Amino acid sequence: MTFEFFNIYTTSLIFFIFLFFTFKNIKVNSLIDKSEQFSSSRIYFFDFIKGISIIGVVLIHIAYFYYDFSEYGNFALYQDYIIKIFRYAVPFFIISSGFLLSLKNFSKENLFNFYKSKLIRLIIPYFIFCLVIFLLKNNNFNILSFLKEFISGGISTPYYFMSILFQLYIIYPLIIFLFNKFDKLKILIFSFLFSFFSSLFLYKFDNFVIFAPYLIYFTFGIYLKYAVLNTEIIKIIQSKKFINFNIFIIVLYLLFDLFGLKDHYSNFQFAYSIALFLVIFSFKDKIGNKFKLLNYLGKNSLYIFLSHFFIMELIFNLLKNKFNLSVEFILFTFSSIVFGVFFPTLILMLFRKFLALKKI
Repeated sequence: MTFEFFNIYTTSLIFFIFLFFTFKNIKVNSLIDKSEQFSSSRIYFFDFIKGISIIGVVLIHIAYFYYDFSEYGNFALYQDYIIKIFRYAVPFFIISSGFLLSLKNFSKENLFNFYKSKLIRLIIPYFIFCLVIFLLKNNNFNILSFLKEFISGGISTPYYFMSILFQLYIIYPLIIFLFNKFDKLKILIFSFLFSFFSSLFLYKFDNFVIFAPYLIYFTFGIYLKYAVLNTEIIKIIQSKKFINFNIFIIVLYLLFDLFGLKDHYSNFQFAYSIALFLVIFSFKDKIGNKFKLLNYLGKNSLYIFLSHFFIMELIFNLLKNKFNLSVEFILFTFSSIVFGVFFPTLILMLFRKFLALKKI
């Protein structure tokens, strides 16, 4: 814990002090509806971000199955390092969500439409996957047990993320209200401190994962949207000094990881994840639509996320102890990527084409 505290929390403090002095003179006005300013390059950029994030999630979970020092020994050390490298994945999804959400005003109609869209796009697919997996894993269907696991995300290991996302969506109108009423940079700093201390003391409550440690990512995404639409912050982000400092933070984090391989790191790499996001964001116009496969995976990331882990569990149970460790891991990695990433994407693409043909 001592080394983890130094690597994650000390570097995070240094990084946010740097951000504060970099952004302190930026005046960000209230956010008005400027949806027309979201160019295709920006939409492609967030598809790209979601694409590399879902790949990161899958790679983390590939390593996760071999993350047992008592069984795999030194082999688990390499998996541990892989997990730490790709820990940006969940924060990237949350930052993107904060940036891409919009709420014109606080009228009942707009609030109703906001939550209705989330119900259709997220909660319904999530509910269907939860129901299917719950029925496959349990011989008897218990409605109370199902609802408890559905709300907490306990039906499948990575589903805690969905619970966190829904919690953040619930408080989104409150964050927008505070952003429109108070100094936005101070709110950003407060959210960092809130997440900073919550990650130490308020991560779970009775096995229910709480949004608090993840608030900084969500708030940062919202803040960045305000700044991009209302100021010339992109010039600051693209400056060599800013990029070099962020790269320094990223390299520092990864180097310290090498010295603390056996330390358990969670998703709370505040400096690492945000610094990496900002470095990639500085090249957003150059990224454009150059990475079409990643963009396509990003567009379908929700369904890959909801299906991949259960598929990987089946593959792991089929392969376990059938080969030597190296061969087993190679086969598991290949099968997980094919059946956990590309197979669901292919099925979804064919399903959409089928629906399009029915409309003709």
